[in-house]
Amino acid sequence: MKKKTSRIAVFSLDDMLQEIYFKKTDWNIVSIRDSDHAAILYQDFDDCRNNYREIISETFDDIIGESDVLHRADAEQVRRILEWSERKGKIAVHCHMGISRSSAIAYLIACTRMPVKKALEVLDSSMHYPNRHIVFLGASILGRESVYRECMDWLEVADKKLMKTYFKNAKLR
Repeated sequence: MKKKTSRIAVFSLDDMLQEIYFKKTDWNIVSIRDSDHAAILYQDFDDCRNNYREIISETFDDIIGESDVLHRADAEQVRRILEWSERKGKIAVHCHMGISRSSAIAYLIACTRMPVKKALEVLDSSMHYPNRHIVFLGASILGRESVYRECMDWLEVADKKLMKTYFKNAKLR
């Protein structure tokens, strides 16, 4: 899964590795890693080190609330990613599935580069569902309530489209 807008792309882990495994790219990579996956799962990034520019990795899971087992993103992690991305050209953001954490981070990075409504174009309602907690943290860091509000409005519209499609397909059976 990937969606490219204004030099920012969202990938799943598998798609990201495919992108860099056999060819040299000019991607700067934000690698969002699961807390319950072994480091060996990410070894390919070291093996392909000559095929991308730079990488930052953070470990947090796709959760919104507190958990005794999983690790929720914190403001410092989001801040580090946003600061790291400031002077980078093309940025690829991946998480395990390329749906929630990566789309939230890609959207926040886009918000630092362009107006919020334009930044929403990094998202695709057929494949992305930005993690609300991460978007909230980013909006707070950026000091822009509109970053959170516009994304939540976008999610509401995406939900309505999804439900409409679901019910349409359910009636066809």
